[in-house]
Amino acid sequence: PDWEVIRTITLTCVICVAFVTHVYETVYLIQQREGDLLTVERTDRARTQAELDALRAQVAPHFLFNSLNTLSWLIRNDSTKALEFTQDLAEVYRYILRVRRSDLITLDEECAFVTQFFRLLKLRFENSLQLELPTLDERQRAWRVIPLSLQLPVENAVKHNEHSASRPLRIEIRIENGFVIVTNEKRLRSTLEPVSRLGLRTLDERSRLILGRGIEVIGDE
Repeated sequence: PDWEVIRTITLTCVICVAFVTHVYETVYLIQQREGDLLTVERTDRARTQAELDALRAQVAPHFLFNSLNTLSWLIRNDSTKALEFTQDLAEVYRYILRVRRSDLITLDEECAFVTQFFRLLKLRFENSLQLELPTLDERQRAWRVIPLSLQLPVENAVKHNEHSASRPLRIEIRIENGFVIVTNEKRLRSTLEPVSRLGLRTLDERSRLILGRGIEVIGDE
């Protein structure tokens, strides 16, 4: 036999086997890594969804608690307004139940909801509050925002600041440099109880999970 030929053929076979094995191992490891990344992604997505669900669960009770306090005050002071408040509250709460499973809604929808919510506030506080809403163009109406993201700052402003018919509290919602900004005059109540800031913290966490960045709070509530 020609041993040189045998050695060449054997060496060639070994090289081919080694190459095929290397390719197979490489493909296998790549597939394993992709599978691991997919598993991690699914786990992260499930965790994020669980966190969002927990945060959403805080929104409705927080709103309902504050609304029931207002309704209790109206029942004691003005039964006619209490009935009107109950009817409007049912419409507002229906909206909350509709959007609570949504990550984002249009800015037009949120502004319409804030207008409806402000009617509830006016039933109790009458002329001691003023709300200025922006005039949205076609593009801005389609902007996507987190549900209740404008209602909460409005509610906080009323809750934590002094206001009266002789000196109304002015709250403004405006569009500036691509941001939606809610501002109010700062007149912190002297009898204000310790602030938990739960509502703003929840809104900030929801914003970070959905949009990748939180809200910005300038100054005190």
